[in-house]
Amino acid sequence: MFSRPANAEDIKIPDSLPAEVVAAFEAAKTTKLYSLEPTGEMLPQHERLHNERVLGETTLTWEQTATAFRLIKKGVAEGHDRLAFCFAPRHALRVTTREHHYDLVICFECVRVDVYRDQERLSSVGLTASPEYFNSLLKAGRVPLSDSSYEMEEKERNFFAEGKARWLAGMPESIRPVWAAWQAEGEKRDLKKLQVLLAKQFPKAENRILALFTWYAQDDDWASDLHYASAPELMLEEYGDADFVTVGQRDDFTTAQLEGAARFLVGWPTSRLAVLPAKLKQKLLVHVTNQKDARKSAWARHAFGAR
Repeated sequence: MFSRPANAEDIKIPDSLPAEVVAAFEAAKTTKLYSLEPTGEMLPQHERLHNERVLGETTLTWEQTATAFRLIKKGVAEGHDRLAFCFAPRHALRVTTREHHYDLVICFECVRVDVYRDQERLSSVGLTASPEYFNSLLKAGRVPLSDSSYEMEEKERNFFAEGKARWLAGMPESIRPVWAAWQAEGEKRDLKKLQVLLAKQFPKAENRILALFTWYAQDDDWASDLHYASAPELMLEEYGDADFVTVGQRDDFTTAQLEGAARFLVGWPTSRLAVLPAKLKQKLLVHVTNQKDARKSAWARHAFGAR
C-alpha cells in the first residue's frame, strides 16, 4: 500500500487541506455527498466524478456539512503523514461557490483524499477517519453504497460461515459427530466409515439416498468445487440404478431432496438417465426451472427433457 509508484513525484503530500478549500467548505450552506464505485464495469451512460463512477448523491444540510468537514479536517490533522499511493475512493464531498467546484475525493481504506478545484487536482492528503458517518448520510438519502474491500471481506467470511452452518445442519445426524475428525484425516479419509454410520440411522437404502440428497442440496452452487461437497456425491455414487429407480417412485420429496437429486442426477449420462422414472424427471425439471437460474435450467432441460 505504501510503496512508491512510478509517478509518486507528481503527488504533493501537504500536511493540511488548501486554505481556499477550507474557506469554501466552512462557508458552505450545503454540499453534495457522492457515493462512488471504484471497481467494476464503467459504461458510457454512467455518471463520473474525476473518472470514478457515481452511484448516487445526496445534498447535505449546513449541520451535516459542518460535521462531515470537521471529521475530514480531524482525519487530515491526525493522518496527513500516512498517505498511501493506492486509491479506490468510495466517497466524495463537493462544495460549489460562485467561481468553482471544490471536491474532496476520499478513500478511507487507503487513508487518502484527493483535493480538486474544478477538474484540477490541487493536492493529495493523508487522513485517518471512518466512513461510518458518511455512509449513514448516504443511506438516509437512499443512495447505494459501494462495498469497501473490508466490507467485502466481511461479507465473504459471513457467506462461507453461513454456508458451513447450512452444510452441517443438512448433514445426517449420524455423521455430524464424526465429521470434523473424518475431515482431518485428509487423504486417509474412508467413506465406508460414513456409510456405516448412515446405514445405522437409515437401514433402508432409499432413505439413505434421500438423506444424502438433502445433504448435497445445502451447497446450492452446482458448479462448486468445495472439497467437502464431494462426500455426499461420492456416497451417492455407490448406489445402483435400481436404488434410484425405487427412490424415484416416491411422491413425498422435500424441496431439499429435489434440489440434491437434481444436482446429483443432472450429471448422469443420457443412457443412465433413461432408467429414471418419468415422473421423477418431470419433478426435477419443474423444481429447477422454477428457480429462474438460467444455467441450472439449461442443465436440467438437457438432462431431464424440455418442459
